Formats: sequence, C-alpha cells, structure tokens
Amino acid sequence: MRTTRGWPNLLRAVLVGGPYPASLLAVLLDRIRADHVVNHPRVALIKAVLTRRARLAGTTQEEGSNLVGLDESRTEPGYLLGRLFAVLERIQEVAHGRELSAIIRDKYIGSASSTPKLIFHFLNRLAQQHLKKMRRDDQGAYRFLENRLDSITQKIVGYRDSLSVDDRGLFFIGYYHERHWLRLPKAERLKTENLKTAQAGEPNTVPE
Repeated sequence: MRTTRGWPNLLRAVLVGGPYPASLLAVLLDRIRADHVVNHPRVALIKAVLTRRARLAGTTQEEGSNLVGLDESRTEPGYLLGRLFAVLERIQEVAHGRELSAIIRDKYIGSASSTPKLIFHFLNRLAQQHLKKMRRDDQGAYRFLENRLDSITQKIVGYRDSLSVDDRGLFFIGYYHERHWLRLPKAERLKTENLKTAQAGEPNTVPE
C-alpha cells in the first residue's frame, strides 16, 4: 500500500469483499502518528479494515454491525485507551480554553497509541492539575469530566508497554467516538445518557 502496487488489492477488497491489503492499517496508523489528524475518513477506513478482518475470521456476524458509534461496553485495551485520551484532551481544553497554544494530541497521541505505559501516567498527573483549576472555575464541567475520567479508568487493567496494530486501530476509533460524544450538545448527551441509564440502572452524570 505504500506504492501503487497495492491499489489492485484495495480495489479487489472493495469490489468483491475480500481482505484489505495487509499493510493498509499500518499505513493509516503511521500517517496519523506523523500528522496527528484523526478525522472521519481515516477512522472509517480503520473501521472497515478491522470489521472486514473480523467478518472473514468469523468473529462477527455482520460487517458494519460494530464500531459504528461510541460503545461503552467495549473493553479492548486500545478502545478504552483511546477514549481515555479523548477525555484527558477535553479536560485540558475546558480548563484552559483560548489560552492553549497546543493540545495533548499535538504532542502525545502517537506515543499514547503505541507505547501507552510510557505516557499515560504523565497525562493523568497533568489532568489532575487541569481538574484542580476547573474545580475552581467550572464546577459542572469538573464533575462531569471527573466522572467520565473515573468511569473509563476503572475499566483499564494497567497500561501496556505496547499495543498491537489492531489495538492501535481501536485506539483511534475509541478516541474519535469519545471525542465526538463529548462535543455533542447537552440535549443529545442527555438523551444518550438517559437511554444508557434506563438500560443499566446507572446514575446520570451529564451536567445540567
């Protein structure tokens, strides 16, 4: 996939439903690591590679049935770490607003998605400083984001030294899903949270 020689395999995968070229996912991940851009086309292609692979392996019944939006029941390390990174980024943004010249994605998303153990302890300590400021300035946002942070952190069993290629793909999907959810209008967040609460009997943590 790094040259035009990969295009016939990609076209065949699209037209007849075969496997995507083995190098495609790695190329996508390398590109994101280089320019820090996590957008819909890239995430959609990562999802396509992973769901096609799962379908061909017989581990999912219907292609496209998974990874279509934020799924808080998923427990894969990569997906959870991506969601966590999105919350840490949002905490920084809310705490400092227009004072920010750069966000943690600009410096750390590459290392967080490949060698999480090296970076997440630092990012969590940094987030506590941001939360301390937010607690003084915006109690509602503080409670919401602290609860969001805790709900994800509780599901993570330690930080791995490294992530597999598939888990790195899931990292960016989880990041994209969580980042999108955090930026929804309050009414839409309330709607999704109320649905989850009705299904699981959990308290609503979306700020008023």
